[in-house]
Amino acid sequence: MKLLLFFISAFLSITVFSQGRLVINDNAFVVMQGGAFIVLDNPNTNAITVQGTGANIVSEAENNKIKWQIGTNTGAYTIPFTDNANATSGDNAQTVDNGTKIPYTLNISAAATGGNYYEFSTYDGATWDNQTYMPSMVTHMGQLLAPYAANHSAYAIDRFWVINLVGYATKPTVTHSFNYIDNEITATGNSLLEVNLGAQRFNDPAGTWGDMWPVKATQNTATNVLVTPSIAPTDFFAAWVLSDIIDPLPVELINFSAKCNINGDVTISWTTNSETNNDYFTIEKSYNGYDFFSIGTLDGAGNSSEILNYLFVDTDGDYSAYYRLKQTDFNGDETYSDIISIKCEQNEQNIFAFTSNGQIVLSIETNKEENVLVDIVDARGRKVYNTQVMTTEGTNTFTINDNFSTGIYFIRLSGQTINKSIKIYLQ
Repeated sequence: MKLLLFFISAFLSITVFSQGRLVINDNAFVVMQGGAFIVLDNPNTNAITVQGTGANIVSEAENNKIKWQIGTNTGAYTIPFTDNANATSGDNAQTVDNGTKIPYTLNISAAATGGNYYEFSTYDGATWDNQTYMPSMVTHMGQLLAPYAANHSAYAIDRFWVINLVGYATKPTVTHSFNYIDNEITATGNSLLEVNLGAQRFNDPAGTWGDMWPVKATQNTATNVLVTPSIAPTDFFAAWVLSDIIDPLPVELINFSAKCNINGDVTISWTTNSETNNDYFTIEKSYNGYDFFSIGTLDGAGNSSEILNYLFVDTDGDYSAYYRLKQTDFNGDETYSDIISIKCEQNEQNIFAFTSNGQIVLSIETNKEENVLVDIVDARGRKVYNTQVMTTEGTNTFTINDNFSTGIYFIRLSGQTINKSIKIYLQ
């Protein structure tokens, strides 16, 4: 069958094709090239009308765009995108032979305000490595924590969608319906399963993928359609990809650290940005960095897209130790965090008291500077004296003269690291 081909080319991005309504009949192709764009100045959902046997709009580059002046309208806006997989020479091909139809629908349930038009484009890449053809607002395909060293392109399909708002004061509430192509999942180099796909967007102001987990409300693997749940205005960003829910962009702890406490305990803390099927964490300890043993567990959140903080206290603290986390899914799969080490400074102390000429002399030898509260209690439990002293590194001597009566007294010392009770007899 002979197909109608209509090419829209732009040089220096100055040529546009403007329509109040675009009607495409009987499987005809509209092919955009070289940064061209189609402007639809009709805000109605039928501004693109498909008749007969179908329609094909070929974008296949970020800057080949549909600019639809939707304004503050709501409704389901469908772009009958088709890829150019069978084109003779890529983005600048002069013939297209039955590319795969991949229509995209933006369903606006709550309108944006104060703006003008939406921009739509979609394109694939020559390899599995999305990092080599990212949209202009995307800076990496890696981890949540800088410097984003790991490239997770193997867990994303080889296609991006760019849905951008121009001039709006507030963003809309929407759902996205993505059609995708099997060979953009199964390409050599990818490591993902179709059934695990979810839609994920890049937060370009924050520079991260990982603050929203990949999402889907429904998926039809026979027709290659994935529909998202309702996307709030706070999650409406331009660049979208379909990635693996089991290994999304990215899966990393935001923080994992250990802290020495003044009482000798060690506080272990960690933060997750999102969790999927997370049953529990096991906190493991080692004295040599190789042989680890469990010191406790904490329940995970199951499934969460929120930032969550966890805390565990190792009451058998040691001055030098290693820690790691083992995370266990509900299906029994286990993953391990990086290993962290800690070395706490031990406060060596030598504390005693004696009497001299009716006075109490207190000697505190320490390698810490701290405030110490001194309470003196008589044999009947009554507090007869209290003061506060400041220790410095080395030997500290304090003389207490308060006309004490003859008898037994207890000196109680309380500080950050010093906790001691001394019994003395005054004659």
